[in-house]
Amino acid sequence: MKRIPILLLLVLPYGYLGVCSFEGLTAFALTLWPILWLCIVLPNLIYAWVLPRLGASPRMILFWTMLLKLCHIPVYALVFFLVMLLNIMLIPLIPLLFLFDVSLLVGSSMYGASGLYQAHRAGFLSTAETVLLMLLQVLFCLDVFSAVYVYVRVRRHSSSQAPILPK
Repeated sequence: MKRIPILLLLVLPYGYLGVCSFEGLTAFALTLWPILWLCIVLPNLIYAWVLPRLGASPRMILFWTMLLKLCHIPVYALVFFLVMLLNIMLIPLIPLLFLFDVSLLVGSSMYGASGLYQAHRAGFLSTAETVLLMLLQVLFCLDVFSAVYVYVRVRRHSSSQAPILPK
């Protein structure tokens, strides 16, 4: 039950791009993303901070952060390659594609910020490391490296051998 919002955030961009690929639904795509963002991403922004109160360890939150960021790489790459290949025709859409990328990044970065805060509170990270890693969580490309690094670091320093996925 704890994983449902995170899983929805994980498959959101792929479902959205699948809907956008249908010919008859392309006009609906511009209004669909804000609706999906309000229904899926916005609750996840709050859920990332509620998750520790539900018993999630920093290790688990950082695992989900890393998984979200790694699974969203193909979406970011697709948007980047679309802009690069069709640059002249997509110039009017570049701001919308940028907003799409940023709004997707915010959801996974909130889990990263929550996990980093919890790891700092647990003593796994210093204040300077936490601030630097939180900054990296909101920068494209560097967020993936930050998520992988901090998960591996917390996993090594985690004294509890609790499972990553709670029952």
